[in-house]
Amino acid sequence: MNVAFINENTLGHRSYLPRYVQAFQRRPELGIMAYQIDASPLPPELELPRRFSTRGMHQLGLDGEIYSWRAAVSRHAAQQLLQIEQQHGLGAVVVNTQSAGLDLVSWAERMPVWVAMDATFRQLSRTPWFAPWPIARLFHRWTLGKLFERERELCRVATRFLPWSESVAESLKEDYGVSSDRILRLPPSVALPEGQQVSGRIHLDIDTTTVGADPTSEKFQSEEATHDVDRPRLLFIGGDFRRKGGMILVDTWRKHLSDRCDLDVVTETSLPQYEHIPGLRVHRGVSAGSVRWLTLWRSATAFILPSRLETFGIVLLEALAFRVPIIASRAGAAIEILGNGHHGLLLPDVNETTLLFAIRQVLDDPKAAQERASTGHDWWRERYELETNTERLAKALRSVVPNKQR
Repeated sequence: MNVAFINENTLGHRSYLPRYVQAFQRRPELGIMAYQIDASPLPPELELPRRFSTRGMHQLGLDGEIYSWRAAVSRHAAQQLLQIEQQHGLGAVVVNTQSAGLDLVSWAERMPVWVAMDATFRQLSRTPWFAPWPIARLFHRWTLGKLFERERELCRVATRFLPWSESVAESLKEDYGVSSDRILRLPPSVALPEGQQVSGRIHLDIDTTTVGADPTSEKFQSEEATHDVDRPRLLFIGGDFRRKGGMILVDTWRKHLSDRCDLDVVTETSLPQYEHIPGLRVHRGVSAGSVRWLTLWRSATAFILPSRLETFGIVLLEALAFRVPIIASRAGAAIEILGNGHHGLLLPDVNETTLLFAIRQVLDDPKAAQERASTGHDWWRERYELETNTERLAKALRSVVPNKQR
């Protein structure tokens, strides 16, 4: 069965469908021939013109960017989809997200179209994603009316929906009238590198420098000589350092914890102000699955994500998989991912006091922290392990008879 997988290639979406595509390519016995399409970035001919926009217009959602970008992305996806169909023929289409699927209504009339999403537009309209200032919600009827209309039409004709979390499934049912039999929860899923162990700390003796540094240099060797590898290590991973809560974490650590533990920050944000702080290391350009990525996870005493704005929180799944104790805000799907606090500590609020209390709780009672991490690892294997969910998706795709055969 030939299936096109269209991925909205932004933020955490970059890894969602590509992981399933790669799993299908590794396992031809599942019967799915996967073709990947990246809906973004946009090619030059579809790039949006740079219009003058004041900060106030953007905060009120009056610059039109929310709709115009999604319209361009979905058009780009549909163009590529047509080429794939002409070359190979298709039995179904899976698209993540509805932003990339707005132009697929006509496709759904002749073949199964499955729509994955981390949030419905109605959910996003109640958050800073669509309303940076709350007053922007008053204008949504006019600024986002067409977007809501196109999403609702896609919801009407799509074959199945693949919500990332239970909250998205509930929104589909309550806000859009989607029946339960058209919903199959398919969260982001991760797999550990083949043959890797998930327990036991290791010394940071390879590939642990800030990006661009030479591990054979005198500077690196000097830093390693003065670095205590036996101290607890806190780990933060977030491409957008500020939105993910990196600032409050570093401030809390510097004020109260730098004499007790070290801090690794993995981000794409440039942070030159933190380059020479003892015990703090900023890592940029770290790819999932790389030696550096693996080393950081296996050396972590605790993973901390005090994010203020999320739709899901994929990195929490990696922490579960590596059996690393977790401290996280309640943003996105963290409550669901961490089993309402059974598999990690959930912050009641994101502030210095609550964050410090939670970190000290993990450091002072490592046995309890590891017990939560162990149950979390079992939870990951049951709900978020890539191979298991790939098999579920393959079975579901094959069970749907193409429109032309009905």
